[in-house]
Amino acid sequence: MIPLRARATALAAHSSPSSAVIASRATAPRAAYFFRSPAGTVTLAAASTAPRGLSSAAPSVRPRPYSSSTTGTTTPTATMDPRATEVLEYWFSLGPQTWFQSASEAQDAEIRTRFGALVHEARTDPALERSWTAEPESTLALLLLLDQFPRNIFRGSGESFASDPQACRIAVAAIARGFDRAMTSPSRISNELSSTEVPYLRRMFFYLPLMHAEDLTAQVACCALYETLERECPDGRPEKEHIRTEFAARHRDCILLHGRFPKRNDWLGREHTEEERRFLEEKPMGF
Repeated sequence: MIPLRARATALAAHSSPSSAVIASRATAPRAAYFFRSPAGTVTLAAASTAPRGLSSAAPSVRPRPYSSSTTGTTTPTATMDPRATEVLEYWFSLGPQTWFQSASEAQDAEIRTRFGALVHEARTDPALERSWTAEPESTLALLLLLDQFPRNIFRGSGESFASDPQACRIAVAAIARGFDRAMTSPSRISNELSSTEVPYLRRMFFYLPLMHAEDLTAQVACCALYETLERECPDGRPEKEHIRTEFAARHRDCILLHGRFPKRNDWLGREHTEEERRFLEEKPMGF
């Protein structure tokens, strides 16, 4: 058993096939931790407390082990919910420019109209979560619904962050099961079909919920995962320029300094400290 204080180190060791990877799966006061064996299987062990910020009410279901080395593909073995396919096709047709730089009111409105009801369902329906977290592709779609789409649908409102804890919990469990690495399995990369197939960026979206967490453990883990992703993404691939480890580090440093993202204070009805006011004057983006 890895001590609670070492959970970030263990998650950061995800890049090693024989390393242990931790993910909170139960509500306090008991937490379940995942351990990846050299064979790629996952087992569970109990600890006395749950990591702060990484756990919320989770479906009472034991996840199935997943190994891209045995399946050789990220294609689900069963028919995936067509709504998950729609989410993935829509999001990855937009591309990094829209994701990270040029979102517009029109884009926000389109996402709100097309996916608003599905975001609500993803937030409130445990059955959907159980179903969609059964394999990598639909898990990725679920993370987009919980972590990315709310930032468009509820832009400028505290509701943008309401499902962040749920997304973080699901992402950590998915990483423990190897779902992130399934995105960049050799068969996936060798069978790319179009310019929208950006496997290394698909993998990156498993890490963004950790970057968005107001929790230092999640931030440390995110930085380590980003460093591994940047290292493993070959030079010359179009995704390379968008895997920015310094961006992850700036989020981590903000949480290290303040314990939260001061930029969110007004949206969440929180009072700024004087230190946070000075910080935002120097860094209006918030990190």
